[in-house]
Parts: sequence; structure tokens; C-alpha cells
Amino acid sequence: MADWMDELIARLEAAPWRATTGLTPEAKALIDEHLSTLRAILPEIMKRRGDGLVDAYSFAVFAGNKAKGDALMDKLFGATFRNAGVREPIMWAVLAAYNWKSNELVGDLPNPWGPVVKLLELGYPISSDDIVDEDGTEHVDLCVGHKGGIETFHIL
Repeated sequence: MADWMDELIARLEAAPWRATTGLTPEAKALIDEHLSTLRAILPEIMKRRGDGLVDAYSFAVFAGNKAKGDALMDKLFGATFRNAGVREPIMWAVLAAYNWKSNELVGDLPNPWGPVVKLLELGYPISSDDIVDEDGTEHVDLCVGHKGGIETFHIL
């Protein structure tokens, strides 16, 4: 079991973080796939949890976070992802991608994180902005880094 984890961590450690000046067509396609899936499932997560958008998105981000002793989590905490920037969003995306199906609340929904792992392997770090306006309106944006800066994509 550990072999695939070691290979995954090695690919992420070797990723050419922020090497391209912009988004390649492959990266843009992976982002579009991720956004499309998230837009389809977030309303269902909101309904199931009785949450607003920001809380539902946070749940989706942390859906792969298991209890202590998760071997993948332990290996991710040992990785540095040099030049990627903040590593926690990378870790949560990978955990969600690989543990999504074991989450009782969302395991039956399409997994939006597979394309993100591929995006990470291409060297594009990710993060997100959760925004609640003064009037209570909620927004969530995906942020993707590259050599030329950060591009933001509106999720919902």
C-alpha cells in the first residue's frame, strides 16, 4: 500500500512548482473539470449538511481528512513541496482525492479532487478564498499559482 503513496509524494516533490508563466491548455482543462464537478456537487453538500456555501466548500476540502494514523496524511506531513508555497492546501486536496469515497456524507458524489492532483503534479499550487459579504452573500474562489502570478476562478 505504501508504494503508491511514496510514488505520489515523489511526483509531487518533483513537480516543477510555478515553472510556467501562465496556465497551459492541460492545466486549464483540469481546472475546468474540477470547477464543473464542484459546482454540481456543492448544492447537494449544502443540502445534506444544512450549511451555507462556505461551510459546504470547507467540508469538501476536508472530506479526506481522516483520524490520526492515516498513512497518507503522515507521508504528506513529511513532504516539503519546495517552491510550491503553502503546503496545506496541497495536502488537503490530495487527501480529499484519495479518501473521498470513504467519507459517508459525500462518498456517493463525484470526486472533484482527482483533476487537482494532476494539476499539482504539473506544478500549479492551489488555494481558495472563502468570502462572506456584509449582506451574508457567500462566494468561493479557487486560486491557482504559476510563475506569472495567481489566477482566480469563481467556484460559486
